[in-house]
Amino acid sequence: MTQTKQPPAIPGRFNQLVKACRREADEEDVHQNAVGIEDIEPWPDPVNLGDVLNDATNILARYIAAGPTLILTAVLWAIHTHILDLINVSPRLAAQAAGPGCGKTVAMEAIGNLVPRALSASSITAASVFRIIEEIQPTLPLNTCVPWQF
Repeated sequence: MTQTKQPPAIPGRFNQLVKACRREADEEDVHQNAVGIEDIEPWPDPVNLGDVLNDATNILARYIAAGPTLILTAVLWAIHTHILDLINVSPRLAAQAAGPGCGKTVAMEAIGNLVPRALSASSITAASVFRIIEEIQPTLPLNTCVPWQF
């Protein structure tokens, strides 16, 4: 029976560098909530909202097979989620299709990349939704939920 040769031990200097990097990462001022979702820091410089909308629309168009009006609606809905603390009423965005395999999950995942504190959930109960909203106030791109629950 032959034994395979073990790879050489990682040099001590490498271990020191890894530990130093981990300490730096731990010391970084990253604000996370109880679930581990990072808070979004505002961009330090002014941005052109038109450019942001165009870029977001072009990116979503790569992943969602829909007309330009529907894609723009999804982008505008995603943008509005960033100011929810300033408004009293907000519409829900629903991805509906004829059946499974039509791209609803991909659409919700793509839109989830544009919203603050996105927390994906599938087949979540109403009680869990209310608890998590109270705790971290996420944007919930829900998939496969029972319509009468919400």
